[in-house]
Amino acid sequence: MVNNSIYAYREKKGKSALFFVLAMFFMAGALLMANIWLKPIIAKGSGNGGLLVGMNEVDAPTIVSDLPSNMSVRQYDKLTLQIEAQGDGLTYQWYKVEDLNSSTATLIAGANKDSYDVATEKEVDIKYYVVVTSRIGDDRNYNTSNKTIVSVKSDDYNNNDVAISNVSDISKEVEIATAVTLQISTNSANDSVEIGDIEWYKSNKSSYTDAVKIADASGETLDLTETDTQVAGTMYYFARVNYILDGKDFYNESDIFTVTTTADSNYDITIRNIPKPEYIVPVGEYTQLEVDAYVKTGSLSYQWYITNNANDTTNGEKITIDGTLKEYQVRGEVKGTKYYYAIVENNANGKYKRTTYMYKVTTVPVAEFIRIKTPPESKEVGVGEDFILTVSASTDGGSMLEYQWYQTDEKNEQVVKLNAETGSTLSLNIDADGTFYYYVEITNRGKGDEQAYSINSDIAKIKVGTGLGTGTNSGGFLQDNMLPLASLGFGVLGMAGCFILILKKKKANAPVSYGRGYGKR
Repeated sequence: MVNNSIYAYREKKGKSALFFVLAMFFMAGALLMANIWLKPIIAKGSGNGGLLVGMNEVDAPTIVSDLPSNMSVRQYDKLTLQIEAQGDGLTYQWYKVEDLNSSTATLIAGANKDSYDVATEKEVDIKYYVVVTSRIGDDRNYNTSNKTIVSVKSDDYNNNDVAISNVSDISKEVEIATAVTLQISTNSANDSVEIGDIEWYKSNKSSYTDAVKIADASGETLDLTETDTQVAGTMYYFARVNYILDGKDFYNESDIFTVTTTADSNYDITIRNIPKPEYIVPVGEYTQLEVDAYVKTGSLSYQWYITNNANDTTNGEKITIDGTLKEYQVRGEVKGTKYYYAIVENNANGKYKRTTYMYKVTTVPVAEFIRIKTPPESKEVGVGEDFILTVSASTDGGSMLEYQWYQTDEKNEQVVKLNAETGSTLSLNIDADGTFYYYVEITNRGKGDEQAYSINSDIAKIKVGTGLGTGTNSGGFLQDNMLPLASLGFGVLGMAGCFILILKKKKANAPVSYGRGYGKR
């Protein structure tokens, strides 16, 4: 006689195991679906370059003690830049800008403390700043210090023997066409010091580099007339004190004074366009410079100027032929670089004027001219999606070109060099929501380093977000949606199996009739 209790035990055990397996299918499907639904929320970035990642945002660090605007140091003397910041899990990264006419910053490898020792071997001006980041787990936020210009001076610079004090305010804000007086005082505790001439300089940047000496300005006081402040905007001034010590010439420099002129908003002029970093024109061809200006009350007139100094917008040579329109056609005559700017005047009130940004125009031989056939393309991509930016360029002379990629911001002010990216393509994968900006610098060294020149491509705007783009390595609907479909299948299979088992269990508990020769099952 068959022992039906054994069959019943085995069947019950098999059903339990099957129920367990189907339940696991259901749980796997549920977890996968939850991951798909919640991942966009968990991975949501801040839109500021992907610096904030996670569900909880950490506060940006507070910079308690910041960098000054300018610092000077004698060659080979030690100078340490130092900041103090407060926040969670702070990290530091220092950057430098070696070309003060550019906004391109270079990451300083290994400079990841709250202080940085400046190299002073070379007589040069370099801008430094540090990015401070707060971190809690995967969350992070950042703050950027002031940008300080460090001027490494020659041996005849000495800030130890002659002290320079500011008598007038270091920063002044006045209405346009208002007279302003800047004043310093000098003294020395060394009786051997003989103080000589005091010279005054001006610049359109907060920098000692390439500043223009003001003719006939000497002594401890600089008087700016109504004509000097006739153009709304900001100008920078400093004094250089020359002196003799032990028969050797030295000099010291004052702090940089800032003079900002403001205007009535009804008559004030707004310059709405920012020129490209550089305009390249072949010899014999033309490039157009243009001003986009706006005034609420009145009409505008224009006057273009040409200069050799990138920081001098006051002593340029007036362009008399076709130089009074909002556009100016520059013809490439001789190889080299010139700078152009325009002064825009409100005809309804002649004291309201604005100076444009500086336009840098470089003329090159036709055979060396870089022609960009295909610039990097703006696009929308998904979070974590692989994509490539490509540029196509050539020269008429067939020169080999060099490439360098950069990341920047919307206003092209915060530029970071991507040191390893030196090809005609840039491969990227961005794992945070936000909008990112990239461009490539193309260099022609066909005539050697001394005659090399570079141009920048247009900026590619990359919008990254969940649901954008085509997905990494897109292979159509099935491939791109394999995980959601698989999770859905697991869930349906698990639920269906559990439902069938429940029905069978109910049926098994119902009254059963017994046939001849069989036991209860």
